[in-house]
This record gives sequence, structure tokens and C-alpha cells, in this order.
Amino acid sequence: DSLGYQGQVEAATVLFQTGYCPRVLQFYLGTEEEHTVFKEKAVGLMLSTELIATENDPTFPISILINN
Repeated sequence: DSLGYQGQVEAATVLFQTGYCPRVLQFYLGTEEEHTVFKEKAVGLMLSTELIATENDPTFPISILINN
């Protein structure tokens, strides 16, 4: 997900897996003047793939959901 709040832009992702606490990654991009919504979404997808890549025993299939 991405967030623009008070002129600041951040991307975040959450990994939910049955039986485990959710894992979260966040990344601060900068101001709304410096970054677009498309860039925010791309960073959110990269954060998602990073969480998946660091899983010891991922369960397949895996779904990545984004909002508009």
C-alpha cells in the first residue's frame, strides 16, 4: 500500500501467514512533489517480494494484492 499524508509519501506491505504474526515493511520515499503514485506502488511491490524472499518456508500459492 502507499500513503500520502501531509505531503509525505510512504510505501508499506504486510505479510499474513496462518499461525504467524504479520510481518511489515515500510519505506519512506519523500514528498508528494518528488514521487508519483506509480512509483509508490512499484516500491510497495518490491517490499512485498522482499518479505516473500526472506521467508524460510513460504507456502504456495502466494497472492500479492494492491489497491488503486
